[in-house]
Amino acid sequence: PSHDNGRQAYEREYRNFILKYAELSEKNRLPLFCIGTELDIWAAKRPQFWRDLIAEIEKIYHGDLVYACRHGNEEKIAFWDALDYVGLTVYDSVSSEETPTMDTLLKNWLPIKEQIAAFSKKMGKNVIFTEWRYTCSNYCGKVPDMDSIHSVVNEQAQANCYDALLTMFEKEPWLIGGF
Repeated sequence: PSHDNGRQAYEREYRNFILKYAELSEKNRLPLFCIGTELDIWAAKRPQFWRDLIAEIEKIYHGDLVYACRHGNEEKIAFWDALDYVGLTVYDSVSSEETPTMDTLLKNWLPIKEQIAAFSKKMGKNVIFTEWRYTCSNYCGKVPDMDSIHSVVNEQAQANCYDALLTMFEKEPWLIGGF
């Protein structure tokens, strides 16, 4: 069917795209290469494509590999064992307050941290936060990845959210870092 042809064409294009970047990363001796970002539905439905792609990348690129999964979808990804790290984009809602307090944020981060720590242990892989941010706006703890162009500027809310995230995770040995 034409749907399969479209999927095959897309996968072929993605493969060519990512292998080109793997070559560039190897040429420039970059220590870490991300094979994909938030392609979780595709990654969950086509794990063999990703396993084959990882094998091809490893023939070209000799650094560490990570995939950037949207936090909450990590259980759906079947190829973590073929990678060096679990990559998570963390845009979790941790407060519905306009200007969240540190106490609220730390309390709400705790179960999230425990879940991520348990997943890291289960996979036997350290974690990299491949994306995280808080906008400089009201309610940034509720929807961290929202567009803040039309929001009220709230530097304290942003500062509290970053401070809580860093405080919560800074001493975790399984967290390598974040972008």
